[in-house]
Amino acid sequence: MGRFHFKLEAVLGYRRTVEEQRLRALAAVQAELAACGARLDALRAERSQTLDEWPTRVDVIDAGRREAYLASLCARIEGEERVRESIEERLSVARAALLAARQAAEALETLRERALDAHRRDALLREQAALDEAAVLRHARAAAADGRGS
Repeated sequence: MGRFHFKLEAVLGYRRTVEEQRLRALAAVQAELAACGARLDALRAERSQTLDEWPTRVDVIDAGRREAYLASLCARIEGEERVRESIEERLSVARAALLAARQAAEALETLRERALDAHRRDALLREQAALDEAAVLRHARAAAADGRGS
C-alpha cells in the first residue's frame, strides 16, 4: 500500500494552529475576567467592612471622610463593573472565534478522514486485484502443466 498524502495537510495544519491561538486568546480573556472578578470582590468586601465598622460616635470631620471614602469605593466598584462587562463582551467574541476556528479545522479533518478511507479502499482493491491475477496465473500454469503431462 502506498503512503497516504492529504493534499490539504498544510491548510489543516494552519487551521489547527489558528484554533490553538484562539484557544489561548480565550484563556487570556477568561483569566482577565477572573482577575476583574477578584478585584470586584475585594472592593465589595472593603465597602462592606467599612460599613460594618461604622462607629457609633462620629465627629463631623471623620463622617465626611468616611462618606468620601465610601463614595470613592462605590465609584471604583462601578468602574470595575463596566470593565467586567467589556471583558464579558470580549469573552463572547473570543468564544465565537474559537468555535469558528474549531469548525474550520474539523471540516478539513473530516475531509482528511474521507480521503484516508478512500486511499485504504483503493489499496485493498489493488491488493485484491493482484491476488486475483496471481490466482489466475497459478491456475493457468497448473492447467498448462496438466495439459503437458497428459
